[in-house]
Amino acid sequence: MRHGFRVESHCIPGSGRRRMQVKAGNRTTFYVEFEHNARVMHVNFGPWMDNDGDQLPGFTLCRACGEWMSLAERDAHLGLPNSSGKPSDPKHRCTKGAKDRDVDSSLALFVETPHDVLTFRAVREDSSLEPKGFGETLIYALREGIALTLDLDDSELGGFLAPAAKDAPNTVVIYESSQGGTGTLEAILDDQGATLRGAAQRALELLHFDEAGADVDGACEAACYDCLCTFYNQRVHPLLDRRLVLDQLLALAATTGIEGAEAADRYDKFLAECANENERIVLRTIRKAGLRLPDYMHHPISIDGVPVLEADLFYGPLDIVLIDGSVHYVKYVKAMDDRKRAAVKSAGYRVTPVKPKEGMDIVQALGSVAK
Repeated sequence: MRHGFRVESHCIPGSGRRRMQVKAGNRTTFYVEFEHNARVMHVNFGPWMDNDGDQLPGFTLCRACGEWMSLAERDAHLGLPNSSGKPSDPKHRCTKGAKDRDVDSSLALFVETPHDVLTFRAVREDSSLEPKGFGETLIYALREGIALTLDLDDSELGGFLAPAAKDAPNTVVIYESSQGGTGTLEAILDDQGATLRGAAQRALELLHFDEAGADVDGACEAACYDCLCTFYNQRVHPLLDRRLVLDQLLALAATTGIEGAEAADRYDKFLAECANENERIVLRTIRKAGLRLPDYMHHPISIDGVPVLEADLFYGPLDIVLIDGSVHYVKYVKAMDDRKRAAVKSAGYRVTPVKPKEGMDIVQALGSVAK
């Protein structure tokens, strides 16, 4: 293998991040963040190793003449004898007669450019037990799955493992290679998980799994050039193992929706506002089924400035959900309900009654309202 250079990549987030949760039913499988024109920095710390296997400490620069050199060339550049005492070749001497103070060593080079960025953090019971190679494998599985689904060339997406943090050792960064971004990655979050679901399915196929997660005929043991390995990721080939990410890809393939972080806060707020157990049953069912949360709870509906009824759940602009409990079967209450519902319907509202205690299929009843 060629020695190459030690390059680390970093994403420097700004204030415009969209924080989302990928849901499979009521379970959160990934935390995802998107940012338009996030700052991506690539830092080159110099050659990985010399012929003896020792890592070299960065780059060396002569500020007198502007020449870059390896650390091994430093003494000759200053006209000093080498480690064995042999005089240096005069033709390698600095043309400006640099002194020791003019030469800086252990330098790192970096470039910082704006890119559209998606970060993925898998939800695991104990990230500290994460197997070695999980993050590296997830990078290439997600990147290839997204590229195949969106019909992108491999060169159009980059990816790296974010430097480890105690609370998020499994954060993968996928970014558009073009500076400034084209909006391609953001679109993944705007279709309730359909594209992400497709990307996971393509990744499973690429990694020699069927849709149930079983190996297909001819599957490799860990990684091969037909799935995860490329010429450019040779350094991590020993770490790649397609089985490490099977559970995460299956979870993504079962995505039922993508929810903004604010939606989780709204759910907790709505749950606290429930006036009775029937409302809590409906709200929990909505959450578990991955349906859209209402815009408001206990929302007053007025016609010509006159209050008519209170929507238990309201989906703007016109959908009213009324959760009927036992009190609504009392004769005079039912008659009053009928008049109110007729009035709002005549004003253009749609009314969906839900009756949890009667064994009604709540998901089916709300399917067209909360989809």
